[in-house]
Amino acid sequence: MDSIARRLKSGGRLVVTVPAHQWMWSAHDVVNHHKRRYSKRALRQLIEGSPLRLEAIGYFNSLLFPLAIARRLSPLRERADDELSLPPRPLNAALERAFAAERHLVGRLPLPPGLSLFAVASAT
Repeated sequence: MDSIARRLKSGGRLVVTVPAHQWMWSAHDVVNHHKRRYSKRALRQLIEGSPLRLEAIGYFNSLLFPLAIARRLSPLRERADDELSLPPRPLNAALERAFAAERHLVGRLPLPPGLSLFAVASAT
């Protein structure tokens, strides 16, 4: 975070999104080049331990979180890599609508735990 803070102009803002919940690590994270999943506390500590000032932090993709948990824990799950292909078109469209439904709430209302975290930080 220090190197990012040095590159921001005074008052500049950093918006970051990261995957949440290390226990949800899967092949999806590997294929998307994630290095880790974060807890809200860990992301907060990372930013607060830097020269940046944390303005907001929270979860998003909360509506799909219960479905993702059920999928990960399902005994019917076929293979570890089955989550890497696109779902059938009607299901994918429904998932996109569920994800998009939160867009007006993120940052305005605290959402319950979700698949991802966001943070907004500013340079001092």
